[in-house]
This record gives sequence, structure tokens and C-alpha cells, in this order.
Amino acid sequence: MMVVLFALILVSVIGLALMFSTNAETGINSGYRQTNLAYFAARSGVEEVRDRIRPNGDLPALLPTVPIGSVAGTAPTAGVVYVTNLDLTETTAQMYPWKLQDTSNNDNPYFDDELCHETADTTAIAGAPGDPTKPCPRAAASLPTAAGWYNQQLAEALPGSATISYKWVRINLKMNESSSPWCVVMGNCAIQTGAHASHDQVCYNGKNEFVITKADEPLDVPGRVDGLNLPSQLALAMGMYAGGGSAGQGNSGHSTSGSGNGNGNGNTSSSSSSSSSSSGSSSSSSSSSTSSSSSSSSSSSTGLVGTASSSSSSSTGLVGPGSSSSSSSSTGFIGTASTSSSGSSSSGSSSSSSSSSSSSGSSSSGGSSSGSGSSGSSSSSTTGLVGTTSTSTTGGPAPACGPTAAPLPGTPIGVGSTPISAAACTDVEAQPVYMLTALAVAPNSNSLIKARRMIQYEVARIALPPVPSALTIAGPNPSASFASSGNYYVTGMDLNPAPTVKNGINCGGQNMPAIGTVTDVGIGPLSATDVATASRNTIITDLYAPGVKTAQYTGADACAAGVPDAQNVQNVANSLYSTPQGLNNIVQNVENAANSFIPNGTSISDAILGTSGAPQVTVVNGDLTLSGSSTGAGILLVTGTLTFKGNFTFDGVILVVGNGIFQQNGGGTGAFTGAIVVANIAGNSSYASNPTEANLAAKLGSPTYGNNGGGGSSLTYSSCSIDIGMNSASYTVIARREITY
Repeated sequence: MMVVLFALILVSVIGLALMFSTNAETGINSGYRQTNLAYFAARSGVEEVRDRIRPNGDLPALLPTVPIGSVAGTAPTAGVVYVTNLDLTETTAQMYPWKLQDTSNNDNPYFDDELCHETADTTAIAGAPGDPTKPCPRAAASLPTAAGWYNQQLAEALPGSATISYKWVRINLKMNESSSPWCVVMGNCAIQTGAHASHDQVCYNGKNEFVITKADEPLDVPGRVDGLNLPSQLALAMGMYAGGGSAGQGNSGHSTSGSGNGNGNGNTSSSSSSSSSSSGSSSSSSSSSTSSSSSSSSSSSTGLVGTASSSSSSSTGLVGPGSSSSSSSSTGFIGTASTSSSGSSSSGSSSSSSSSSSSSGSSSSGGSSSGSGSSGSSSSSTTGLVGTTSTSTTGGPAPACGPTAAPLPGTPIGVGSTPISAAACTDVEAQPVYMLTALAVAPNSNSLIKARRMIQYEVARIALPPVPSALTIAGPNPSASFASSGNYYVTGMDLNPAPTVKNGINCGGQNMPAIGTVTDVGIGPLSATDVATASRNTIITDLYAPGVKTAQYTGADACAAGVPDAQNVQNVANSLYSTPQGLNNIVQNVENAANSFIPNGTSISDAILGTSGAPQVTVVNGDLTLSGSSTGAGILLVTGTLTFKGNFTFDGVILVVGNGIFQQNGGGTGAFTGAIVVANIAGNSSYASNPTEANLAAKLGSPTYGNNGGGGSSLTYSSCSIDIGMNSASYTVIARREITY
């Protein structure tokens, strides 16, 4: 009997243990479910706002233009926008993020306890920046004091009775200290000072984040989301949007890195690249006297550029005659060139095979010398990869166009030690970075302690730097052919010749060269600038092919009649266009912002790839063939070969970046307005279908631009069409983090 009783007691104890165990497991499962509901609700809130700030959304006109706590003089005035998503009870209790307490004087569970960490400006928020590892204190010192510092908008209503439990999303400009202690200026979370109110603002150029006053000190933004040390669901969710995000790890780590430092609560790895270029210079010596004097100098070089020598001398005299002579020759990679001068009149001609010109006479142009007499003439010839050309000139400035023209002068943004003085990110060829912060609380009414998750994104508009020419060809030794049609033309003269406003965007009046070349590295002793010049000269040679209407390639430069406006734009192009890494960043940004993907190998007749009223970002990871009366507007990215014929018309930017093969067949009457970029950055055959860094080339390859028809088609540079293309994209996610404290 005792044995039976003991057995019953034992069974009861085991049963109770199992019951308690089941309850504990149920509680754990419930907590796990609630915290995931809160996480994905926060993600939903951020994604809703990211969609609504698109150009065709309802929030772009409200995007802040001033930092937190500031109030602008013109709309939009508020430095913060809140999108609230409270239910009726919460709305009645006024549980808004800017409220310390609700209407019953209870602590507001939805108070924005992260806001004070977004700025270090104590004149805006007295308690800023606070300890970033802890919530902002629930006190008035954690909020701005300026009247009108925030703007409230409501969340989008869902169909039926469906709800998402995020409570609010905040939009504000990112400042240097917004992600403290991982600030953009490495090791310095202080407010960066400058001449403009925006001096501390963070900008994004498609590859780097930088503070506007330190555009010459950008930080690499890694292009991957690792997800280590994060909840698996967060890593999975990040993977859903991966491709142009951060490599930050940890629960609240920052994603940018500069010189290979670790950021976040985990480890961060990044790679940085640098490019260098060199330019040649020439000098001459002169002397003056009451009688006459002269001096001369010479130089020579041997290498891939060839062997060159030159000498020049000049003299001026109040009494005696003045004379000058110069000669130079070069043989090698670019070709063979020789110049000599004596005489005072000029004429010039050029051809792709062999030609020469000379002149003599008593008239003069371009330059003169003082004295009782003067004489001079010059001639030059070039033979090599770019063919043979000859020109003659007289003592004047270097020609603005042609194979002997110097690269266009300029200094790319961010190069140099002088701090930038700019009033806006767009002044430094970049876009403002916005912080999107969302708070969500799980909808579990059975518990006083509810799961709470806070997610933060850094986003920016697609950062497509200004395209330096109507047709930009990046890389050495381009393979090019141009239309023989008498009606086909390419012009860099802006379709809108005067500044204007279209769709709320300032554009127009931005004339460019018809064709521009850039590259990344030199070859042997040949600098990158020299290689870009060689590429330009190859293009010029192809433009003088039989049947090509050379005079119909016009642009912003003072080209002589019949001389095409093809330029080396190495010094004026944003560096993103002249390196594989930079171009790949453009590819990734466009892909992240795409709203239409077309499969590799697709052939379409009469395609519609967006309209001017509804432009779109279209991406083809591979090859695309278009025919018939296809049309499009926005941005078209093709990482393989773009082939088209017929009456294809497009407004915006066409990027053939990857294998870099652009082919137009046959005639047609289609017209392109905007710009075209062709670049070969594929390191292997897999890049086109899988454009990742693993398949990226170490240096630019040879691009291909082919046009064997032309018909009545054309390419016209249009800054307004380019801007319309950029505005068709959603905001790129630069970095993501979860804030936990």
C-alpha cells in the first residue's frame, strides 16, 4: 500500500514539473514571438516612411533641411518629422513621442528617448548628447525648446482592421555626432564648424559618407551586411535588403569606416582604395632686353609614351629682332609627334591616316613678338594608336579641341586639403543623409512589460554624380564606331539652355562636352591622365572614319568648325566614374533603388521602361535587346550588353556598366535626352549576372561603343532629364542598426 501511495506522489510531482516546464516554455515562446512582432513592426514603420519620402510620395516636401532643434525660415520649417501610428486610446492619452507624460500624468511609454543622441548642440537640446549607451532622460532637457521644432504626420491607413504596432517613425538630418561614439569624423564627435549653417551635416556621394565641411575626408561605407552578433531574424531581415548597406555589427554599431577600424559592438571590416593621377607640365623661358636676348630649354622622356624632346626660346627687344623656335617629337604608345615653329601665320588640319599642313606669310594670329621683326610657324604630327594627325598653329593658346588639346582643367570634389565651403550636400556632388528611427511595441495587452524594439536606418537619395559629358566612355583603349548617318548627332549643349525648374528641381544651363573619356590608372610611365588622353584620341580617330559626320559632335568647348568636341574629362569628372570601385558603387546604389528588374538575355519589342511622368529605375543584370518603338525614362542600368535598333527613345541616364558593351544597330528615329555612360568593370564573365565585388575587375577594362546605323536618332545632354531619372529612385539604405538600451 505504501509503495502505491509513494508511486502516486511521484507521478504527481512529475506531472506538476511537466506543467511548470510547459508554462515556462510557453512563456519563452510568447516572449520570443512578441519581440519578433515588435522588431518587424519597427521595420515596417521605417520601410513605410522610406517609401513615402520618394519623390512621388507625400512626404518629400516635408523632409528637414535644418538640424534637430532648428526652425527654417521657409518651408519645410521643422528639423524633425514624426509619423505617428497610435491607436484611439493612445491618441486620446496623447502618448506622442515629444510628450514626457500622458494626459493622466503617467510616464509616456512612447517618449522619444533617443532624440538627444542625434545632436551635440546644447543650444538646440540642453541635455544633448547624453550617454549613447543609455536612454535620454525623461526630462524637458532631452527635447528641443524652439517652437515648431517638429512636424507631425499620420501613418498610412491599412485595409480593414489590420494594424501594425509601430508607434512612431522620426525623420531628421544626420549630423557628424548622430551615431556617437562612431562619428563620421573619426575620433571626433564634436560639432564641425564652418561658414554655413549646414557645416555639421553628413552627406553621401554614392561611396562615402562625409561631413559637409570635410568633403576631402570621406569615409568608406562598406557594401555588405554581415549580421554577426545580431539576432538571426534581424540578420535575415537585413539580408532581404542587402547590397548597399553597412558592415556594422552589434546592436547599435555605426557602419562607416575610414582607415580600417572596428565599429559597433562587434567587428567591422572594410576596404579602401585610392587612386592617383599625374599630369605633365611644360615650361618655356624668355628674356627681355633693350637689344635682344634669348634662352632655351629642352627635355626628353622615353617609355610607353615614347621618346619626346622639346625646346623653346623667345626674345623681345626694343631695338633688335625677336625670334622663336621650338621642336618636339615623341614615339611610342600614344604615337609619334613632332613639332617645330617659325613664322607668324597659322593653319591646321587633321586626319586619321597621314596628312600635313604648313603655312607661311606675313600675317599673324594667336601670338606676336615685339621688335623690329619676327617670324614663326609650327607644325605637329602624331602617329600611333590614335592614327596620324598634323596641325599647325602660331604662338597662341593650346587648341580647345582635337588630339593635341590639353585635358579639361579642374579639380574633382574632395581632392585637396582646403576645407569645403558649401551650403548644401548637392553643392559637393552628394546627397543629404537622413536618419529614420522607428519605435515599436508588441501588441500584447496581457502583460505590463511589452516587447520594445527600436530600429534606425541611414538613407539617402541615389547619389549619381554629375555626368561629365553627353557620352562618357571610361577605360583605356576603347573600341568605338560612330554612325554614318547624315542626321545623327551628339551634343553636350543642354537641352534646356537656361536655368529652369522642372518637377521642383533646379536644372538647365549645364553645357558639357559631347564625348568625354576617363580612366583609373596609368600604364607604365604613362599617367592615368595620359591614358585618358589616348582614349580620347582613339575616339577622335574613329570620329574621322569615312562617312562619319564629324561636325555633328558638338558641345560646350570652343571647337573649330568641323572639329568634334571629344575631351579628356579626367580632371572634372567625379572620381566614382574613373575607378572600378566607384562605378561598382554606382551600380549597387542603382540596384538598391531599382523598381523594375528585367531578366538577363531578354529581348523586347516596343518596351515601355518608364515615362517622363512616371520615370523608373530599370536594372538588367546581364544582356538586354530592345527593338521597335521602345521608350523609357528614368535610369536604365545594363551590366552586360545593351543592343537596340529601331526607334528607341529614352529620357534620363543609361548606364552600360559591367561588361561595358553598347551597340546600336540600324537606323531609326529614336532620340536620347540625358546622358550615357559606358564602362567595363567586369573582372570575369560572372560580373554581368552577379555584379558583386568578388567579380569586380582590379582596374578598368576596354569599353565598347558601337553605332553602325544612326538614321534620324540623336543624343542630347539634358540635366533636367538626368535629374528626373535620379528622382525616380527610392532612397538607398546606407546603414541599419538596432538601438538597444
